Amino acid sequence: MIEPNFKEKRSPVEEEFDDTLAPAEEEGLQFEDFIKIIKKRKEVVVVTVITVLLVVFFYNLTAKNIYEGTVNLLFKKEDFKLIPNIIPEETIENQNKLLTSRDFARNVMKQAHLYEYAGYKNSPDPELSFLGDIKTQIIKNTDVIKISYFSPVPQFAASVANSIADQFANYDLEKKGKTIKEAIDSLSGESEILKKKIEEIDNKIQDFNKRNNISSIADQKRFTNMKMDSLNRQITDSETQKMKYQSEANRLQKYLDEKEGLSSLSEVRQNSVINNLKNDYARKLTELSKLETQLKEKHPAVLQLKTELESLQRTIDNESRKVVQNQVEEYKALVAFNEQQQGILNGELKKQMALASDLERMSSEVEALEREKAAKKDIYNKVLKNIDEARTALSMKISSVKIIDSAEVPSSPARPKRAQNVILGIILGIASGIGLAFFFEHLDNTVNDEDDVDQYLKLIFLGGIPKIAEEADNVAKWLIVQNQPESVTASLFKSIRTNLVFMNKTGARKSILITSALPEEGKTLVASNLALAYALQKKEKVVLLDLDLRVPMLGEIYKIEGQKGVADFLLGEAGIDEIINKTGTEFLSVITAGSGSKNPTDLFMSDKMKELFAALSSRFDKIIIDSAPILGMVDTLIVSSLVNDVILVVKAGTNHRDLINKAKNRITDAGGKLCGVVLNYLKETKGFMDYYYDKEGKKKGKTGDEGPLGIFSKISGIFQQRGKNV
Repeated sequence: MIEPNFKEKRSPVEEEFDDTLAPAEEEGLQFEDFIKIIKKRKEVVVVTVITVLLVVFFYNLTAKNIYEGTVNLLFKKEDFKLIPNIIPEETIENQNKLLTSRDFARNVMKQAHLYEYAGYKNSPDPELSFLGDIKTQIIKNTDVIKISYFSPVPQFAASVANSIADQFANYDLEKKGKTIKEAIDSLSGESEILKKKIEEIDNKIQDFNKRNNISSIADQKRFTNMKMDSLNRQITDSETQKMKYQSEANRLQKYLDEKEGLSSLSEVRQNSVINNLKNDYARKLTELSKLETQLKEKHPAVLQLKTELESLQRTIDNESRKVVQNQVEEYKALVAFNEQQQGILNGELKKQMALASDLERMSSEVEALEREKAAKKDIYNKVLKNIDEARTALSMKISSVKIIDSAEVPSSPARPKRAQNVILGIILGIASGIGLAFFFEHLDNTVNDEDDVDQYLKLIFLGGIPKIAEEADNVAKWLIVQNQPESVTASLFKSIRTNLVFMNKTGARKSILITSALPEEGKTLVASNLALAYALQKKEKVVLLDLDLRVPMLGEIYKIEGQKGVADFLLGEAGIDEIINKTGTEFLSVITAGSGSKNPTDLFMSDKMKELFAALSSRFDKIIIDSAPILGMVDTLIVSSLVNDVILVVKAGTNHRDLINKAKNRITDAGGKLCGVVLNYLKETKGFMDYYYDKEGKKKGKTGDEGPLGIFSKISGIFQQRGKNV
């Protein structure tokens, strides 16, 4: 493929311009967006409101007048209370339910002879029909019930409402009397049952005492507890003695095991036999001392005495061990005796504890029977009291209902509420219309205005063109800028030119390709008038180039059909000067498609295409190119990489956004530079036309972001701030 030509580095001003006009990041729906959608779909809102109002008006005209008879009843609570769950607690809610019950409806209709009334006579369910004409309401924070009866006849409405109130007062009294009688019968039966149960409990207690031979469980429990306390003390004392004897036995056994210090023990010192032996030992020791002073050491008498002393010492030691051993055995015997005593005492304690447990169980059984008896007796007394109260209430004939306001004959109908219906119809119509407007907006996936270009295509909006009558037999009328220079449409084309001028302040970007996603979106219309807008400035020489070789249109528009054109040049059958055609506009030339080609793609990819652009660039200040649609063929994609800018023409409200975005992506993928979008076929609303002309036909404009020319204020602001750098 031929490398792109005529592309240059952009200036800082151009970059800032692009940043200013670049699509903003998508945000949530703002209040202005709501207003815009409502304005856009105002026909839906208006039609919906009118439709709803027509229905309301028809209903108001045809609906029958219904009158309301109203009675106010005061609900009074009685001073006496009956047993819960036998007689329901009297509440205003219960009374309200009674008013709308079938039983009460049947009673009223019978007493007031309403079964013969035409409205109920032929009804399959007269009671239900009657209840449908009644409305009850509990007045908030009061004990008052408002009863309303609705009828086409005002006198009948008041009469039936009063009948309902009278019958309800009587009905309430009768129902209360019936309920109280039923309660008395029920309570009487219950009192007999309770009385029998109390007698049965008394018999159980007596039988239990006889069966267990119990005169007084409390005395037996007290005696058993005292005996258990005594046994526990004896067991404790025995354990103490046992531990004492065991300790003494262990102490003496230690002396025996060590074989030393026996003489220091009190048991040994206090033994008379050992003391006598010690006295003999002392006497002989004294004799030995005398002999040793008189005789020599080895004298037979001395030796004999020493031998006796040694024998006597052994006897003392043996006797000491014997005494201690006997004492140890005595202590062990005492320990064994105490253990035996503890076993006997523990056995007796277990018996007493078992007896105490039996006594406790029997006591619990008796206490349970006594408690049951007391509870039954308490209930029995309450039942008797309630029976007395119920009989008192029955004799007093107390009613809980009082009529405080009787029904008067109504002077005006209660419904239909015609004024209210109209107001509600307007509200409902507006709400429904707005809802439908947003629903249709949600379903609409086409591009309709500048905001859609910004939000969904993420491209710069260069301008919009209203729908123009495209007559096939007079395509010359498409040249709006030339034929109707003061028209709104011509001004819009000039505004597109102005936007492009600001984007290309240096003038280095000469070639502009006009294309669209699909056929018949108005690219030829935009290309022709944009070329005229440039040429009529009388500062630039402009050439309008028809590269839609498959469906060429420029020859027909400028009435130069049959002349050589682009295809002839690319095939080498004509020179550059032969294909350039002058027009009635001084600075505008046109190059038609020529004789045509069966394969434009090959021609566009040839070196002659590069030569064509080079030749035109040297002769003209601006090259405006009308091309084929993007989708379905590659002709325009090849050319898009050779030009400086590509303008995408979108037919408003026609093509889906995904198709337009697909075309956009194909252009950028092919190396083309999309400079923005021109919306064609915009609706000519009153606001759209008033933007340019006032009532006298004089041209005017607005500032800010409103209207199609709002972009100028953005551009002017940039250049005012950066004028020194331009």
